[in-house]
Amino acid sequence: MILKKTIAIFMTFLMLTMPIVFSVTIVPGSTQVIDVTDSSATIKWRTNMLSNGKVEYGISISQIDGLPEEGAPKIDHSVEINGLSSGQKYFYQAVSWDGNGLTSSDFYSFTTNLVAPSGLRHTNLKYNSVDLNWNKITGAVKYKVYQNNAMIVELDENTYSLIDLSPETDYSIQVSVIDSKGKESIKSEALTFKTP
Repeated sequence: MILKKTIAIFMTFLMLTMPIVFSVTIVPGSTQVIDVTDSSATIKWRTNMLSNGKVEYGISISQIDGLPEEGAPKIDHSVEINGLSSGQKYFYQAVSWDGNGLTSSDFYSFTTNLVAPSGLRHTNLKYNSVDLNWNKITGAVKYKVYQNNAMIVELDENTYSLIDLSPETDYSIQVSVIDSKGKESIKSEALTFKTP
């Protein structure tokens, strides 16, 4: 009985006098990628306490670069990665630390968008038709053609002949790219013309 009381008193003493050290952890499910473009992405995550952070990313888990977060320690973290390649798959993980330790998320991945087609031009403009072509995009599976902001056709090639146009009418044409996952790029700059 005396031994139990002595142990209880000793444990109470330890709990009251020893500092309690908590380690930083990344909140499960909080690591995410947002605002993916053809050349950038933002990685966000949340920690259980104030901490510093960085994102490690690369085209494979074995080829990783680190990009530190700016500013003071925080709970809600965000790092924007710029200078990425169009249509490329990237792996990333969030890393946070404080004075008591370091933690990292699992590795996740995202794929940057394909760039919008460039070089959209027309030839053989007639009162009721026109031929369109644009520069091919590496990684493109299909192209979508938009006439006056309405999608009119989806095709495999980088050429298209518009027919059944009206004479003396203004037209605006744009093209977008579809990648192998069905993800659509932003639309190209508009090509405008008026039929004779």
